[in-house]
Amino acid sequence: VAVGEFLAANGVGFYSEDEQKAHIRRHRKDGMPFPPTPDFILHQEIIIETFRLPSHKCNNNNNNKRNRKRDSTGSHPTSSSSSSSSSVGEERNGEPRQIIHRHRVCWVDAKMFYGASTIEPDDGKSAVGCLLASAQKYVRVFGPGAFCFLQGYGEGLAQVLAREGVLALDCSGGTVSLQEVQAHQRTWCGDDKGQLWL
Repeated sequence: VAVGEFLAANGVGFYSEDEQKAHIRRHRKDGMPFPPTPDFILHQEIIIETFRLPSHKCNNNNNNKRNRKRDSTGSHPTSSSSSSSSSVGEERNGEPRQIIHRHRVCWVDAKMFYGASTIEPDDGKSAVGCLLASAQKYVRVFGPGAFCFLQGYGEGLAQVLAREGVLALDCSGGTVSLQEVQAHQRTWCGDDKGQLWL
């Protein structure tokens, strides 16, 4: 819900997983395999730029990502978020920022856990251990995309996913509102004072 609300609020159209499944049920022929369904397939690809702020504006080398929606005339900004994409980009407070990478995103899948680099992303034994197989399946069918980790991620995992064409995004920094998610989590993994056991 949180990632879908963020996309919608920033003008990024998408087909939800429920909409995808309904469409597949209507059009799938008997015997055809059920295709993969990420949480969101975007109506049109967006570009997420990773950029570096001018050095005196940075705290501990923090980089920023900015979503851009592509149309026939080029790229237009749709939203900003924090995290870690060489040319000079738009100015911020009168100073240019350095674009490190531009990543195409055709689909988004939300993950309600921390993307740990210490767990092999292809061991098949845990949520993190199934990420590589999911990434490869989604990229094969829909093109490059992004996993949004609601509790953050490790840089090692982000590098493995990037090699597959998948961008790791951190939702824990306040860009995506997690209030509803956390309220729901308190109903089953919180103490009587409302603290989460995460």
